[in-house]
Amino acid sequence: MAQDVKYGEIQIDRINDNNEPIVVFRAQDILATHALRVYRDLMLAIGNKEGVENIELSIKRFEAWSYRRLPT
Repeated sequence: MAQDVKYGEIQIDRINDNNEPIVVFRAQDILATHALRVYRDLMLAIGNKEGVENIELSIKRFEAWSYRRLPT
C-alpha cells in the first residue's frame, strides 16, 4: 500500500512499493484543480505528453464536482 501523510495507507493497484509516499488530491479541495493544471503544464513544458490525457480527464471531473471547500 502507498502511504499518504494525511490519509495513511492507501491501496492503489499500480503502486506495488508498500512505502512509496504519495499525495492525494480530492475534488472537494478548492486548490486541487489548480494544482492539477500546474502539473499538466509542467509535464507539457518538459515535453512529456504521455499521461496528459489522464490529467485532463481528472481536471474535467474535478471541475464538475459540486462540493468545494478549503483544504484542511
